[in-house]
Amino acid sequence: MTDVFVATLGQRPEAITVALDALMDSVHIHRSIIIHTDPRAANLADAYASLKSVLDTDYSIPVEWREVRHADGRPLSEITTREAAEGYFKHLYNTLRELKQHCTVHLLVSSGRKPMSIYATLAASALFGHADRVWVVLSPDHVIAPGKFHIKSRERRHVQLVDLPLVAARFAPGMAPENVEEFLTLRRDARTLFMVKLSDEERNVVETLMKHPYSTNGQLALVLGKSPRTIDNQLSSVYGKLVAFLDSGEHVKDKKRLLVDFLRNSG
Repeated sequence: MTDVFVATLGQRPEAITVALDALMDSVHIHRSIIIHTDPRAANLADAYASLKSVLDTDYSIPVEWREVRHADGRPLSEITTREAAEGYFKHLYNTLRELKQHCTVHLLVSSGRKPMSIYATLAASALFGHADRVWVVLSPDHVIAPGKFHIKSRERRHVQLVDLPLVAARFAPGMAPENVEEFLTLRRDARTLFMVKLSDEERNVVETLMKHPYSTNGQLALVLGKSPRTIDNQLSSVYGKLVAFLDSGEHVKDKKRLLVDFLRNSG
């Protein structure tokens, strides 16, 4: 598989070439893809123009520029609404899913716009395998200064390209939803998808717990007219199903709090 470098463009374009230089010391990058919002917008125009000039002049690898737009084709300049955020995420998700069919992806999330970095990392967490990487560039502010697209050898020790400890995708290879709407639905409806995995009795206990989130198991038993041992067993089964559903949380001591927080925050 070929290696492809993907970066989201913000107001810190120098981080992109610094990361690319560091990465190319050890990886044969076949092409680069720059994902960006409206290149004519005042908050991005200079960064876009300067990065394009450097990539065209200083590198021999092909560069593809992909602009994110609103669903109706309007230019997208800022991520300030849910519509814009979901549109940006959809573009990233579809781009990474396409590349994952035949490439190892190196995704940089250090270009200076936090919402972009967050949505890029979220998309990667849904799709990436063990060979793919999410990178950040760490350095003192004076090292990667405005207009400083390449770091001199004597300063390189101050720059670190760090591989984020991203958990490989929970989807089996090739099984990630093709339609990004399906993925977003899975995210929004996590509560519903989890609750259908419970038995009627377990669901009844959980719904009672959500009405009385600070109750002990003994107090829940009194409300439901059951023995404390029965409540203990039913909640233990629920916690096990929650850990399997989330693919995490097995080491959390307060699983009741984990359950309540999950149900409050999902769907």
